[in-house]
Amino acid sequence: MLCGVLGVFNMVFGFLVVMVGFVVGYADAVRDAGPISRLINICVGERKTVLNPFSPEEERVYLLGLGSREAVFVAYIGSEFAGFAGVAPRWRYSDRLCHCGEPGTWVMPEHRGKGVGRALWVEGIFPWCRKHGFTHLGASVMAHNTGSIAFYEKLGFQVCGYHRKMVDWNGEKLENIFIPRSKECDLREMENCLNETKNKDLVVHLAANVGGIGYNQKYPGSLFYDNAVMGINLIEASRINHVKKIVLVGTVCAYQKYTPVPFKESELWNGYPEETNAPYGIAKKNTTNPSSSIPTTVWLKCNIPITRESLWSRRQLSPRPFTRDSRAYQKND
Repeated sequence: MLCGVLGVFNMVFGFLVVMVGFVVGYADAVRDAGPISRLINICVGERKTVLNPFSPEEERVYLLGLGSREAVFVAYIGSEFAGFAGVAPRWRYSDRLCHCGEPGTWVMPEHRGKGVGRALWVEGIFPWCRKHGFTHLGASVMAHNTGSIAFYEKLGFQVCGYHRKMVDWNGEKLENIFIPRSKECDLREMENCLNETKNKDLVVHLAANVGGIGYNQKYPGSLFYDNAVMGINLIEASRINHVKKIVLVGTVCAYQKYTPVPFKESELWNGYPEETNAPYGIAKKNTTNPSSSIPTTVWLKCNIPITRESLWSRRQLSPRPFTRDSRAYQKND
């Protein structure tokens, strides 16, 4: 699956940051063809680009053939190649869209998270695009490449849509996994849940409004409402859309305050949860009842693993987490 990203330059052209430690400049066909092709091939291996593997000679020919409205910039840290970014017209056969460009950014794995990509944009792509009349950019990003999506969003881009059934990776359809983001899909709205579960075989519900003890004490109502509604909506939407299986992640906060150790699934309904976590715990517990009753009528398999990250000793002087794995609380599977 490809995720289309659209950025408006007015959001990012108002500042200039001097990037210390990076040398950014135009790519040289002789010097940079080898490092660029090697990085592209690394990203192909990571399934983070739809490009085919490139040889150094193929890259050299490409760089020598760049047009007047195409550019490739490289970044070096000292004498070490760190990454590159390029931009070209998004549509080549329409004067009405000549202000639209398509960029790409690649960073060597050992240099990711160091600001290399940002340096390429601030010192290369942004100034060049202003000079050559590009005011809008649309980048195609693999939907599972969350690091790349986050990078573009930090530059001021916005996710504007998804192309489904588009990428064929040696016969494997990569669009089979779809991850809606909370910014564009509020699961508290039933319509959104119906849209997101349509034509799906498996739904894994990981979304939550969650925080620490202080957050639980400050927002008990929101924690109960948001988590209960999201879970119930997804279960009902999955039932309506004939989803084959749904996995809803539970929480140890759903257990009673003084649950015997080791925790057992049979104890889940045997008392009121610890007060500071009760609204969140009860909301998550609510999804176990409808999900266990639905499969008898619509053949929707439901799994509810109980997370153990918040299992702590009750001994005040020794807040040591239990190391014993909690078993999955499963129904009808």
